[in-house]
Order: sequence, then C-alpha cells, then structure tokens
Amino acid sequence: MIILDSFIGIGTQLKVELPGKGCVAMPVDTIEGPFVRLKNGDALRINTAEEAEKLKDEVESIISVGDILITFGDFRKTNTPLQPTSYVEEYWQAQLESAGCKISDEKTMSIGFDEAYGLSKKYNVPLHPKFLFEFQAVTQQELYDLALALSRLTELQGKKLEEVSGIELGLDQKTKNTLELLNVPHRLVEGKIKIEADYAKSLLASLGMLNGNTVSLSTDKMAKAMAGAQSALDLANSVSDVKLMKRSTYIGARIGRPEKARERMMQPTPNALFPIAAYGGRERNIS
Repeated sequence: MIILDSFIGIGTQLKVELPGKGCVAMPVDTIEGPFVRLKNGDALRINTAEEAEKLKDEVESIISVGDILITFGDFRKTNTPLQPTSYVEEYWQAQLESAGCKISDEKTMSIGFDEAYGLSKKYNVPLHPKFLFEFQAVTQQELYDLALALSRLTELQGKKLEEVSGIELGLDQKTKNTLELLNVPHRLVEGKIKIEADYAKSLLASLGMLNGNTVSLSTDKMAKAMAGAQSALDLANSVSDVKLMKRSTYIGARIGRPEKARERMMQPTPNALFPIAAYGGRERNIS
C-alpha cells in the first residue's frame, strides 16, 4: 500500500480475476512485499512498512507488487476451483516434514541458503522459496546469457560453495534487466552489479554451476539442455542439482468503483466548469 503511494488503502474495493467478482483490500504483514528498483539502480524486496516509508520516494520502478493473500473460504463460497498456490514457506515446510525432517516455523522463515540447500539435497525436497527466482518471467535465451556472464567470473572457479561471499558482475544493462525480472536482489557499487552471498550461491546452484559443493563455471550442461527446454524454469531444472519450483502464481486485479457511489450534484447546477484556481475568493466568483 505504501509503495503504491496509497493508491490502494484499507477498504479499497478490488476487482479480481478469481475467486469472486470483487473483494476489499486489507493489510497483511506476513506475506511477501514488493520487489522494486531504486533510483540509484539497486533492486531489492521491501517487506516492512518501516522500510517502505523510508524508501518510497527513492523507488524508480515496481517490478513485482508482491503477494496477495486469498483465503480458502473465498474459493469455497463462490464454488471456484482452488488454484495452485505460489511456492511459499509453509508449503516447503510441509514437504520437508513429509520427508521426515521436523523444522520450526521460526527456522523456516529465517533459514540461510547453505542450510536450505543441504536440506533440499538430503531430503530430496525443492529449494526453499526465499532462494527461488521468477524463472517464468524470462526466456531460455535470457537465462543462458546470464549463465554466460557468470561463467566469466574466473575468480570463483573451484571455490567451495560456503566460501562464496558474493558475486560482482560488470554493469551490463541486459544482465541487469534479467536479474530484475528474476527478482534477484542486487546493488550497484562502483559501476558493478553486486549480489550478496545467499542469492549469489542460489544463482550459481540454480544455473547448474556447481559440481557437488564446488563452483564449476561451465555452461556446457545448459547449452545442451537449451534445445529440449520448454521454458526457462524447465531449463534451470535440467541443470540444477535440486528441484526448483514455479515461484509465483500471478493474479490480475484492478480497483473497482466505490460501493454504491452516486454523483454529487452542485447547487445550483452549473452550465459550465471554468477552472480559475484560487481566484475569486472563497466562493470562486468568476466576475
């Protein structure tokens, strides 16, 4: 609500694609916030109202508005078939517990990449949603071009995954656009694109640039998989050591009219409206 400059507020009527014809917007602070690009070129996700207030005037572009929470009851009362959820933390937690590993809610929300990746490999569950990217938003070629850009970072070759403290890429607009569409948080530092440790590791793992726990920058696997891949997500899954889920289910929405709104009649009814700003005093006397 803050990042949209209060265009949507508490009680705003929304027309949604499903499950019903309309709904009323209410704030929920337990779901994922918007992913934005700032005027300084940084791209990040904003998850708290305090951070949103601090950064709202610095936002240049909203890349993703973030999550919308729709209850099961809304589907049930309108008799709408239940749609696939986005791949969220609770979903991952349930799959992990089904595989025999109990984990607390707090740990699920705060887990780091190294531990999440290890659990995915050990228990054969998909990668934690915090470290997934929006592969459906890019093409196979864009993903392959990003892998080529990463393959030039020779200083990473042969490093252990836990030793990777981040990635620095040359500032190439094509690469930056792909990272933004994928929702990969990054900063611009001294003319370079800097990706912090956890997201850097996740990117390397997702693009098949690991040999066991060691960084291997070859794009050969991806080049071979390009021909048979139906989508960028399919391509990433063909080279990654762990399963990557479709991160988001998109839904369309727009603001509806205020409920039971009526026209406001002016007395007496004017024949014309002529804007005169503040001239004419309190009554805006045109003469």
